[in-house]
Amino acid sequence: MSRLLSAALICLPCISNAGGVPLNQSILNALDGKGLSMHCFGTEPFWSLTFAKNPNNTVTLARPGEADQTMPFTYSAQNGGGLVKSVFATSGGISGDITYVPNGNCSDGMSDFGYSFSTSVTFPASTPLGTQQGCCKLQPN
Repeated sequence: MSRLLSAALICLPCISNAGGVPLNQSILNALDGKGLSMHCFGTEPFWSLTFAKNPNNTVTLARPGEADQTMPFTYSAQNGGGLVKSVFATSGGISGDITYVPNGNCSDGMSDFGYSFSTSVTFPASTPLGTQQGCCKLQPN
């Protein structure tokens, strides 16, 4: 079994329970101690955010033609409407949420692959990105 697949099997029970009732826990808590990061991305324009749970809780913003920017982030759980969601904010003015979507219903619009997490991200006015929608996946650090 691949490391990524086994990691997903370990973490998915961390963010939802058998009755479909959301746990009062942040999705990003599922990364704790498992050697995983949450990689979120969007297309047209291309961007990515990679969240790493480490002593400093850092997120790295990557955009083509730009230097990567790594900054601390804070997060909390925001559960409602039957969804399990993490809300985050960075010291660089980026804010948004990551939501668990059952059955891999998030599409990046460029492939046939479905992702189990969606994101809505608001970037600071100093970037041309504005508010973007994207998908997320768990990946090994």
